[in-house]
Amino acid sequence: MEELEQQTREVLEGKEPTSKIFKQQYAFNLFSHNTSILSNGYNEEEMKLVKEMRKIWNDMNVRVTATCIRVSVMLAHAESVNLQFEIPLDEVNFWYFALLCSLLM
Repeated sequence: MEELEQQTREVLEGKEPTSKIFKQQYAFNLFSHNTSILSNGYNEEEMKLVKEMRKIWNDMNVRVTATCIRVSVMLAHAESVNLQFEIPLDEVNFWYFALLCSLLM
């Protein structure tokens, strides 16, 4: 966090950011999650999300596409999930599902 703070100051002051811990500029940048890229092209965090969604739905065959990106901010964590269903869901089911997912994460 110290390097992020320092780089943020440097960038805002128009200076070249100092990178000691990270290989490249961390402030004001996006990165693939800092886990290994697997043979299927996903990183470990993305596959964790896929497995969690399959567990929630109790369906190991449901198709899930995940993208996990590191955003260099001081205090935050977020995930974005895009769902596509073959049948329409009514609004009550949608909000129940959203609440359930937020409680499980």
